[in-house]
Amino acid sequence: MAIVLEINHLFKTFGGVQAIDDFSIKLEEGNIYGLIGPNGAGKTTIFNTITGIYKPTSGSIRFMGQDITGMKPFQIAKMGIARTFQNIRLFGNLSVLDNVFIACHLDAGYNIFNAVTRLGSFKEIEAQLKSKSFDLLNMVGLKDYMNDKAGSLPYGHQRKLEIARALALKPKLLLLDEPAAGMNSEESEELVGFIKEIHERYRITILMIEHHMDVVMNLCHKITVLNFGRSIAEGTPKEIQTNKTVIEAYLGGEE
Repeated sequence: MAIVLEINHLFKTFGGVQAIDDFSIKLEEGNIYGLIGPNGAGKTTIFNTITGIYKPTSGSIRFMGQDITGMKPFQIAKMGIARTFQNIRLFGNLSVLDNVFIACHLDAGYNIFNAVTRLGSFKEIEAQLKSKSFDLLNMVGLKDYMNDKAGSLPYGHQRKLEIARALALKPKLLLLDEPAAGMNSEESEELVGFIKEIHERYRITILMIEHHMDVVMNLCHKITVLNFGRSIAEGTPKEIQTNKTVIEAYLGGEE
């Protein structure tokens, strides 16, 4: 199976703090991977390094066989890596439709002249992107809310909208940063079904950070456990649940 993402010996230091400590991972195409660990373990720092927000101190990141280490975020997004954030980042005062429509414009094929004058292929492309936005909102179950302001949506719907915006980039790899944060058990269960549907429909590779263990165990094919920026275990959900090192370092030790 093809390797979508390969990280080798990644280090990231902030001043004297080692946020990522010799981290390596390989993600095979079409699987769902979990990245878990205590707060401050370095999980989001890894996401920020993959997506170009941070430049690694050392190490390499390869996506679809190409070295993307140190590339800018927009370059990485264009290559096919999309993400959501732990703290939802939407245009709260814009409509639900406009939030997705803006994200679709990474695909726009017209130039600045066409955009200003609205000549050439502008109208045709805009119509195609609008149609794509409708399809994405329909797929995530938000089409009935398309004219509502994004900031007025219930929390779970805002999470779905953020994922729809990420899918608008047509990613090969989707990074989900705590998608179940702030959700109750019923909402978390619904989220699991929603992510499974996305995975099956788009055959997309997913790497997710999550503290809700029921979500991780019900979704992920493989899980990597971080502690102080270093990987301490990797395996299937069953293997991780019974791993003594994980129990001691992450779950607080055996009774």
